[in-house]
Amino acid sequence: MRRLNIVALLLLAAGVAVWFWQSRDSSSSARLLNTNAVAPIARLDAHDPWERYAASRAEQRAKQEIPGSTSNVFERINSGDFDVALTAEQRAVYFQRHGTNAETLLAMQRVEDIKLAAQLFPDDPRVQFAALTRDVFPEARREWLDRFKQSAPDNAMADYLSAREYFREGNSEKALAEFTAAAAKPHFTDYSVSQIQNMEEAQLSAGRNVAEAKLAAASHLHVPQSKMLRDIADGLQTMYAQHAASGDVVAGEATARMISSFGQRLFADSESPIILNQYTGMRIESQLLKTLPPDSQPEWLNQTVQERLDEFKAFKKTGSDLLQEQERMIQRGDESQIIGFYDRLKLQGEWKALLWLQSQTAKR
Repeated sequence: MRRLNIVALLLLAAGVAVWFWQSRDSSSSARLLNTNAVAPIARLDAHDPWERYAASRAEQRAKQEIPGSTSNVFERINSGDFDVALTAEQRAVYFQRHGTNAETLLAMQRVEDIKLAAQLFPDDPRVQFAALTRDVFPEARREWLDRFKQSAPDNAMADYLSAREYFREGNSEKALAEFTAAAAKPHFTDYSVSQIQNMEEAQLSAGRNVAEAKLAAASHLHVPQSKMLRDIADGLQTMYAQHAASGDVVAGEATARMISSFGQRLFADSESPIILNQYTGMRIESQLLKTLPPDSQPEWLNQTVQERLDEFKAFKKTGSDLLQEQERMIQRGDESQIIGFYDRLKLQGEWKALLWLQSQTAKR
């Protein structure tokens, strides 16, 4: 009986996910793949190729024996050599000027400040999101998930995080129910825009100039939700492998549709200004596709597996090139360009900001 429930949920979730994806502007995925793509700005985990690229660049600089003192302040901020955390005195000035509220407390990104924000503003969805993604209250995770879902009923992020928790608990049936609810919701928000803005204001209060403040905020933004979203995909991948091993074609096909739609939604439908969610979606979809014959074309894919993987490969190559362009901007220390870039990141998203940077460089 329980297996029938799970299969029914799989079919429902797959249907909802495909319907949602098809009802959106499908050209957004094509634009990301076929137009100059971009590389994430916020710090990623060590398993991500962009993080490995940054590490390799640091190694190259060390081998060339370029002393850190020769770097401009922007390079030091971006590499982490410049401590952008506010001192106790700077925090006191910041709170005196801007007040003690959800925005100012979250801008610190410290666990103790998130805990205080949770005590003072427990119904603020931005606070709930921070408490969950930073795992501030591990013993009360389900309570905070329920609060988040209630405070942000149209935000799929709340249901996705709830699905992740059920997968962690081994409750696949409830995880699929939450995943189905998330797939039908119109918004997918991680509150990065407001968080970057709050962090900028904190940096300005600490005496940074405008360009330094903007770079410090964007380059030091915590994005733990990327790993949490991959955890959901891992739970679905485990189910997919189990269905394949047992020969359950119907359940396996439904699970594959869910994984593909989830990856596509992250890749092309994120409301985050940074493209880390898009890259996470590409990684999720690629992981599924690599289990299939390269020349096959599943019903949920409008091209062959190899063609899709080739598109992703081109995307990553272009992203790497643009990441180098961003690094050169920081090395030049062009304050007006840095300000323009990070303003566009907040207003238009990182993708368009990097395309703008590329166009500006071409004019030089």
